[in-house]
Amino acid sequence: MEVIGIIILVLVLYFSLFHSPNSESPINDNNNSSDNLSSLAKEIHTTFHATCDILESSKQTDRDSLVKSLKDINPEVDNEFLNLRVISIPIKSNSLVAQIQHIGGSAMDFKEFNFTITGVYEYQGLSLSFSHERKKRDIRVVNAIELFGLDPLKHPEASVGEEAQKLYQCIIAINGGDKLPTKDNSPSSLDNKNLEDTNELGFIDERRKKELIAGANKNISFTKYALKNLDIASFNNEKDNNVTDSSKTQLKDDLKMIQSENTKMMKVLQGDSPANISNGEFLNEIDNINEVLDFIFERIIQFDDICRNAHIKYFNGDVNKYDNIFN
Repeated sequence: MEVIGIIILVLVLYFSLFHSPNSESPINDNNNSSDNLSSLAKEIHTTFHATCDILESSKQTDRDSLVKSLKDINPEVDNEFLNLRVISIPIKSNSLVAQIQHIGGSAMDFKEFNFTITGVYEYQGLSLSFSHERKKRDIRVVNAIELFGLDPLKHPEASVGEEAQKLYQCIIAINGGDKLPTKDNSPSSLDNKNLEDTNELGFIDERRKKELIAGANKNISFTKYALKNLDIASFNNEKDNNVTDSSKTQLKDDLKMIQSENTKMMKVLQGDSPANISNGEFLNEIDNINEVLDFIFERIIQFDDICRNAHIKYFNGDVNKYDNIFN
């Protein structure tokens, strides 16, 4: 059951549809000179740590207050409105997506969150993450081929992008990737803050799995509703029967795919299917469980975005009631 490779391919296609290149972007992604990579690395490094600082220190966690604080760093934060559960942060590259995703509770309260900067296309595999649970700033290149034991010939879309490692090295070259030291933020104090108890980590892993299962369940719940009510879905070209039929067929196929992939991820999280295809290891048997959970989280959130947008676009849904309806 080659779950992850299929998910990656789907999400690359998703980004190609919903995050199309902007001709006015200051960074030309086709020109990967060392100067451009260095400039992009500085922007990523600054954006990542400045955002983490706000998420760590902000006492007001409601969405509006958080967006207001983030706009002090970049006025364009959240200008590309996705939904209430996501705060979008602009990066001057069409191949990088930066988002703060809300987890659990009220959709307007970001007390529980996951912040990620994720690379696609030539930066596929680059991952920067920070969450309310771990409070650890992770910068890495995730090789899905090795992580999940995939066959690179069958899943070329899961390979690390050709520029991902170079960009990662440029980021790491800036103070080792860490936040630049200040009077109250010396390297030694950072080391002390990152000391974590093994038992606490085990508890966090179990809690994360439960949250991820709940997220996958919500996606499945929506797809069941949407497939059952496909006949009442509205499309832009309702007067053109051929276009409507084609659109409904495509939506039906997409919903079935989302339902299938979230079901597969749930089985991995519940221990019913192996996380590593090549050696049959289950989730609790692997050493890099946090990498796997981070990876699955990003995928569930992306599917969640697609479901919410479909609910609004095709079923005239109320974004404020989505969580209550499909819990």
